[in-house]
Amino acid sequence: MRVLVSVLPSYPVHIFFEVLVYCFEFCKYEVGKKVYKAIAKAWGPHPIRLLDDILNFYTTDPSSKIKLNTEISENYLQKLYNWIIKVNCKDKNHDNVIKYILQMQDRGIRPNYITYEFLIESHYLHENYEQMIETHKQAINRIPEYKQHITAYTCQHLIMMGRLSEGLSLFGSIPLEDMRSDHMHRVIIGLCKIGESERAVRFLDWSSRKFISLNTSTYKTVADTLRQQNKIVEAEEVLKKMNNVPLRDDSRPD
Repeated sequence: MRVLVSVLPSYPVHIFFEVLVYCFEFCKYEVGKKVYKAIAKAWGPHPIRLLDDILNFYTTDPSSKIKLNTEISENYLQKLYNWIIKVNCKDKNHDNVIKYILQMQDRGIRPNYITYEFLIESHYLHENYEQMIETHKQAINRIPEYKQHITAYTCQHLIMMGRLSEGLSLFGSIPLEDMRSDHMHRVIIGLCKIGESERAVRFLDWSSRKFISLNTSTYKTVADTLRQQNKIVEAEEVLKKMNNVPLRDDSRPD
């Protein structure tokens, strides 16, 4: 096992993942710590930030380790799967994204909203429109408590795919009482990505009238898009709006 750990940094990321899953399933705690350190050495701390909990768990008292085969095990395995799915999504390896999601399900590990986000993003990167829509339907049926969140995420990627009217129509299905700032952020970012700066400004104004507070990064993204289009005055106006909340009305942006 010492030899295996020593050569891991030269192998693809999925090798680390498979060994970590093995460690969890068969309670190889000391090996798990060595594998974790090998991951840190190979990629640095940022890609494995979510694995900090795993290392902490390895260092807890032995009496708590029996829980590893129950709900804690499933929670950590879910995090591990989401991590490897994210890596493959960023690498545009769609086949591996599908592979690991199916593997999750075979192991009885329930995909969460983060899993579906990565799958939707992977479909977007490969222009798989029909699969994206099917994933959206599947996700909101399986985890209805995240329906609006997943819908907003799908809207953003439909817009970025060039399906503006369809994305906005889907966004309009989110009830006003369920609308949150992160939902607005998604659609506005999508609009900025395709250069729809004026429409993005209308959504900013609508959000403020509905008292939906947006973070500064949303405003700055719209302002940056306007600057890139040489709309300097409009960009400055957007930045001024960050501290202003107009009166409320009942209309929706289009």
